[in-house]
Amino acid sequence: MKSIESLKRQIHTAEDLETVVRTMKALAAVNIRQYEAAAESLGRYQNTIEQTVRMLVWNNAAFAAHQTTSRATRLGLIAFGSDQGMCGGFNESISDFVVETARQSRGDGVAVRIVVLGRRLADRLFEAGHSIDHLFDLPGSVSGMTGVIQGLLPWIDRWRTDHGFDSAAVCHHRRIARTNYEPTKRTLLPVSPQEFLAEQPRRWSGRSLPLVTMPPDQLWRAVVRQYLFVSLFQACAESQASENAARITAMQTAETHIHDRLGEFQLDYQQMRQTSVTEELLEVITGFEALTSPHSRPKRRPETNQ
Repeated sequence: MKSIESLKRQIHTAEDLETVVRTMKALAAVNIRQYEAAAESLGRYQNTIEQTVRMLVWNNAAFAAHQTTSRATRLGLIAFGSDQGMCGGFNESISDFVVETARQSRGDGVAVRIVVLGRRLADRLFEAGHSIDHLFDLPGSVSGMTGVIQGLLPWIDRWRTDHGFDSAAVCHHRRIARTNYEPTKRTLLPVSPQEFLAEQPRRWSGRSLPLVTMPPDQLWRAVVRQYLFVSLFQACAESQASENAARITAMQTAETHIHDRLGEFQLDYQQMRQTSVTEELLEVITGFEALTSPHSRPKRRPETNQ
């Protein structure tokens, strides 16, 4: 049976753990907003890239017509997971999604190679029997995202130049509600100029016609590189926001369990304390009755006449 002191320690431990969980929830909520703001900040830059492609197509219609895409034969997958735990089934979900994506591609005769961001996702893919070209550590903050994405771009170039890969895609989670998320796949390569255009405009929307002085091929390569950077940056931000959303859900569940257990501990403590007080009172009453009982009084010796 537990003692009162052990129950006190359990109550204090549960209260401390509840404080930690609440702090982690607050930090996760703050992180979500930061990563969402980082993704939104690239909206104007992405619009600039699209305008550049429109200028390229406007001045070089023949160039856009020659940029055709063929059936992919080699696919490079970039998968975003997490380095930290306490985020529920976040890594399990994206791992299953990546495994299924790779299986379907290989079933169509496409060779697949994988680069992973997040050690916990890498461990699950290893367990599933998949080899990984390279493992990147995820950034601990928004400020570190640029460096990570800049490290990813050379791997895409290496896939294309050294191994002849003609397609690339990124797999990551994206938020669909406050604390809900789902895995998604975004094609990175090949890129066609027509993908940036809902329809080719008959008239240029600006007040003056665009002027492109760079060779079309050179400008197109620069635009594609910037497009890849924006796409990977947004995928990273969405994945990080989803990870923190998953952490909020996990912390809410943990907080509920802790609250329930804390209630049980406090109830047990109150009952045990009441039992202890009752026993002490009974001992006092028993002792008092024993002292005041006629049978407990010492008998007086009879007086003798001398």
